[in-house]
Amino acid sequence: MEHRDPAAATRSKRARQRRKRISRMVATMFIGAAVTLVVIGLFRGGTATPELTVETFTAAQQRWRRHGPANYIVEIRVEGRQPATYRVEVVDGIAVRADRNGRPLKQDRTFATWSVRGMFGTMDSDVRNAEQQRAGSAAANVAQLRLRALFDEELGYPVRYERVEMVKFGNNRSVTWEVVAFEPGA
Repeated sequence: MEHRDPAAATRSKRARQRRKRISRMVATMFIGAAVTLVVIGLFRGGTATPELTVETFTAAQQRWRRHGPANYIVEIRVEGRQPATYRVEVVDGIAVRADRNGRPLKQDRTFATWSVRGMFGTMDSDVRNAEQQRAGSAAANVAQLRLRALFDEELGYPVRYERVEMVKFGNNRSVTWEVVAFEPGA
């Protein structure tokens, strides 16, 4: 006759129940993490910012030249080493006023930096440097860049721009800007 220890049977049953609880808890955590990632993706527009190519950059510039208004107000949020929010007023294609974090910029030459033309100018330099890197013709001091951008489908202005400077040692340097408001003028 086999002798069964009631205490051992109880311990075994509790261990099985504990494993089931842990398995359910782990599954719940994974589901929660997946839902969180989906929500974050939807909040950011549902898609990652696409890689910037010469072709998409050129097409956006052409759209802007054809359809971009001469008068507008644009507000840009910048993230990175020097985060700020810029607001620029453009009249007849010329930046006439600019604010950084609600404070007026004082030097006229800095007004245009965050106009659409100024943003395209910055991006143009980066695109040329990235193309030189890809072609193997860049000078040693030209940074290796990873560029991503999203442009307005109708007018062509940069909606979002991500620039990551790849470095051998330390953290990669990144700057992101996003147009948070664009108001065409009369």
